[in-house]
Amino acid sequence: MRSAAARVMAIAAVHERLYTGSDVRIVSLDVFLENLCEEIGRALGCSEGMEVDFSPIQVPTDMAVPLALVVNELVTNAIKHASPPWRIAMRPSPQQDTVMLSVSDAGQGPSRGKPQTGMGSRIVKALVQQLGARVETRQGCDGYTVEVVIPLPAKQ
Repeated sequence: MRSAAARVMAIAAVHERLYTGSDVRIVSLDVFLENLCEEIGRALGCSEGMEVDFSPIQVPTDMAVPLALVVNELVTNAIKHASPPWRIAMRPSPQQDTVMLSVSDAGQGPSRGKPQTGMGSRIVKALVQQLGARVETRQGCDGYTVEVVIPLPAKQ
């Protein structure tokens, strides 16, 4: 129940932040997600050990909302299940047609061969599908990384 309440509070915080800006149609994703990550760290008592590195990117609000919820799930999961450092980064591709979100930690990640069936995994899967994105995971000697590659809307 606490987990569901935390998700509802995250959604409320996302909407509050989005709609207090000067233009509700466009979001400066770098500033928005950095603030969100700081808030998650504070809420979970883990402000130390989190490293964020976001490139300046502006996106439509209807893209920022599901992306913020993905970040919320991935960062919360990393903090709950792994040791610092927790690294969250976002970079546009050289062609500027996609953006890559990366969340990594010093943990082992999920057990190999064990399907991810938790609520968080289902939420991330649905939101990634909504964004038309794809998810890749890597397990290395330095920890676990989740990368989400999101197509950016064509510039008009």
